[in-house]
Amino acid sequence: PQYDGVHVGDLSGSFKDGRAFGALLNALDNEYLDYGSAISADGHVANHEAAYDAAHNVLGVPKLLQAADMTAPDSDPDDKAVKMYLMLIRAAHAKRVADATARDSFAASLRDRLEAMDTGDLWRLYDGLCNHDGDCPECQCDLTPYFVFTRYPSKASTIKPLVEL
Repeated sequence: PQYDGVHVGDLSGSFKDGRAFGALLNALDNEYLDYGSAISADGHVANHEAAYDAAHNVLGVPKLLQAADMTAPDSDPDDKAVKMYLMLIRAAHAKRVADATARDSFAASLRDRLEAMDTGDLWRLYDGLCNHDGDCPECQCDLTPYFVFTRYPSKASTIKPLVEL
């Protein structure tokens, strides 16, 4: 994406107005920071604070930089501090992506295995996970959302996993 007014030519002055941090976070994942509403051309301190808040709240990156120091009129930001902060953002983003990939892979594997099981095996699995002696269609324990129960008038029961975990 294009970010008006953002040009990164170095690791100090290019980050002075805070827009480069906001653009980076938005480019990595637009859920990290809504660039259009959080970043402005003239709100330098607010830009830094919005970017630091987003990096901290979403990625867990500590707020090591101070907006007042970064926007000081008589000096450019310290390039080593900017580089360190960028490395922290990169590492946190990479971990978040890896974690999401692992969760998606685990959920897909679990879904595939549950769909392949027959009803008897599913009941045994469910009974093994639940502490309610197999009465979970009525007890509303935490496992209930992961399975669909059908009770027939003849008192026969079936259980099957939900397709979407």
